[in-house]
Amino acid sequence: MPSAFLKGKIAMPSSPIVLNPENSASYTVICLHGLGADAKDLLPLAQQMKKQSTQPTRYLLPNAPKRPITAFGGMPLCAWYDIENIHERAQEDSTGIRQSAQEIQALIEKEIQHGIPSTHMLS
Repeated sequence: MPSAFLKGKIAMPSSPIVLNPENSASYTVICLHGLGADAKDLLPLAQQMKKQSTQPTRYLLPNAPKRPITAFGGMPLCAWYDIENIHERAQEDSTGIRQSAQEIQALIEKEIQHGIPSTHMLS
């Protein structure tokens, strides 16, 4: 197992994939992948949405960190939070959820600094 995963450590994600419009962006769409996937898996979808967009829209495809997933024997996967088990009443990883929410909020704040109002964002 890679050293980043020893004792439950989390490997931090790489920078998001960014698809910019030809002109200055007026809107932003943040696409979040699922468990075990990564941003590259959403790239064809974002490219198709960009082709069909009638407004100048920036597409952000962030990567979740690789973290050990308890439900899968600690196997490291890209995940926004840990999953303890696959049952309906599994305890939530509130720390992981909070960390991921902070990462997504940082992306939103950066977009606001680029002049995109939060009312022009979708995630």
